[in-house]
Amino acid sequence: MYEAANSAQMADTGKVKMQLIYFLLQGRISKPLEFDVSVIERHLSALNISTRYLEFIEEQIGEYRDEGILDLWSDDNFKRLSRWLTGLLDIRSQVERCVITARSNGELTEKLESIIREAVPGIDEDVILTLCHCSLRDMSTVPGCAEARERIYRSWYEATVEGGKGR
Repeated sequence: MYEAANSAQMADTGKVKMQLIYFLLQGRISKPLEFDVSVIERHLSALNISTRYLEFIEEQIGEYRDEGILDLWSDDNFKRLSRWLTGLLDIRSQVERCVITARSNGELTEKLESIIREAVPGIDEDVILTLCHCSLRDMSTVPGCAEARERIYRSWYEATVEGGKGR
């Protein structure tokens, strides 16, 4: 009985996490994504995230309720959005590793997609590339080897996002 309840709770947590990702990304994706801010708000504590992230999410929900849009969705705030999403998904170190080991932009994309599918099982395929973009944008802003990181990001962006796979 406990295992079944635990599995159901994990599935619910996964759904809340997915809705949260959709909420934070909606303004960056042309396709409408399904999320319910009331559900996200009610189940935030189940996500086991730090107080810093909880406060950030609550702030975004408040802004969305007041304005119907998030400032975070603007191009000027893409780096900030990328940092929050990569942190929420807790994939920063995995992204760093695959950037180091990938031999091509295609291989890098495949590795990033795998990381994201593992972090958010069942995520919409249209969202995966945007999360790849976010994770690499975040990686490019981390201090240390800034020029090399920016070069890797630009190369990937031009080949993958501008080059035809879409955003």
